[in-house]
Amino acid sequence: MSAMSANPYDVGPFRQVCDMEHPLRVVQDLIAGIAMIGETIGDAEGAAICQIAWIAHGHCKEVEKVRGELFALTHPDAGNRRAAT
Repeated sequence: MSAMSANPYDVGPFRQVCDMEHPLRVVQDLIAGIAMIGETIGDAEGAAICQIAWIAHGHCKEVEKVRGELFALTHPDAGNRRAAT
């Protein structure tokens, strides 16, 4: 199968952007778990763990925002949606 006839939903940048969703969600869940552990520790050590987790959570939100923008830009129907507006 040539690249020209490949299904754009199955290959290329759109597929790669879609493939990012699950690993990013797992990282967010792990960070939430780390924050919960930090909350149970208490004291300065727990606060430090929570702070690190919330910083990481903020960066994940930024990555998810960019992933959403890339999703819209690389979606196979993006040109059709732009033409309709």
